[in-house]
Amino acid sequence: MKKIRQWVYIPIAIVTMYFTIMVMITTNVEEFKFGFIDFSKNEITNYSNLISVLVGLLGVVLLVETLWLQYKQFQASKRAKLRDERFDWYYKLSLLNVDLESILKDIKTKSEKIKLYLESEKQNPFQTNLLFRTPTRN
Repeated sequence: MKKIRQWVYIPIAIVTMYFTIMVMITTNVEEFKFGFIDFSKNEITNYSNLISVLVGLLGVVLLVETLWLQYKQFQASKRAKLRDERFDWYYKLSLLNVDLESILKDIKTKSEKIKLYLESEKQNPFQTNLLFRTPTRN
């Protein structure tokens, strides 16, 4: 389960405060009137300016959070790509190892046949000695 960092709760708290303040400021119900806003004057714009600053701050916090998450995702994809490249090279080297073993066996077989041919040439120089080609094995 992924850990949730504590500072992720800051935007949630700011949004909650924003909606609570907006309800408190804009309602006309007597229970919610606290006496610090006179609706006849234009004081609500001062509070809306304050709230707009809070919303802007919330936007900055969320922007930093998304940039951080993108950075973490980039690092994870970089590690995955590096891991995939390592596996790819491992498989290529293991195939090369198998090929080298096959090549070494083929060289040994050919060298034995050439050796037999040369020995038979030395023993019977006037007799027809055949050297059969061996196909290269893969």
